[in-house]
Amino acid sequence: MRQAKNLACYTHHGTPNEQKPDTAPGPYYVSVRDGDRYGLLLGPFDEHQEALDMVGPAMAKAIEFDGYAHFYSFGTCRVKCNFNKPGRLNEFFERNKSECVKLAEPNKAFSQHKTGSYK
Repeated sequence: MRQAKNLACYTHHGTPNEQKPDTAPGPYYVSVRDGDRYGLLLGPFDEHQEALDMVGPAMAKAIEFDGYAHFYSFGTCRVKCNFNKPGRLNEFFERNKSECVKLAEPNKAFSQHKTGSYK
């Protein structure tokens, strides 16, 4: 049997602010993807930068509801047709806009240090 390896620290690098905003007209959404499944979490936003700023807060809220969300991919998407339905998490952010601003600070939700063992 192989011996377990201990990880002292693991860091995810990168923030949503590294992407340059798309200049095409919206609507834009914060999206989530897990294999073939996808969802529109927040939106619609008129500007791509607004959606980019909300990727971190949407990811943090999704993880609150589903622990497996740590393994999902989060990003943004633009819808080309006349689609304007609200995102699945909109209701949780409408009431707490100040909380969203705090969570939208770069690197807060994207840099995670974890310790533990790897087998």
